[in-house]
Amino acid sequence: NFLKSIRLKEEVCCSICLIDLVAPCKITILGCNSHHIFHQECAEQWINHSKSKSMVPGCPMCRVNIDESKM
Repeated sequence: NFLKSIRLKEEVCCSICLIDLVAPCKITILGCNSHHIFHQECAEQWINHSKSKSMVPGCPMCRVNIDESKM
């Protein structure tokens, strides 16, 4: 899957909201890079915002298009 939700085991910062991901929390990892980790809710809002602007959603860090058919 392009997007995977997993349980976080260590602290990392969400690059969308800039708040630490404190375990255990639900996160999303984008398939473009295993280090592109976000709160699941932040990733969903990012994708929905892009779609509301008639844009193809892209990774907030590297801008690679998110293929929603592989989600």
